[in-house]
Amino acid sequence: MDRQVALEVAAAELPRLIDELQSDDQILITKEGKPVARLTPVRTGGSLRERRAKAMAEALEIMREGWSIGAGPLDRDEIHER
Repeated sequence: MDRQVALEVAAAELPRLIDELQSDDQILITKEGKPVARLTPVRTGGSLRERRAKAMAEALEIMREGWSIGAGPLDRDEIHER
């Protein structure tokens, strides 16, 4: 749930609120008890779509190259002989 702060409090304590804002927090600013704004941190590292595309590209590269487990090349017959 969002933390709620009255507009008057937010105006007076904005620097402190920003310092306390965590990466996954949101602060709902209210005026006369009604929501009027939301204070959220800026996400660094690009948008979710950009981060997802980067992660997908990295995963595909690992699948193409393989992931070394230090065992050397094995084929099906070698695996079943042991």
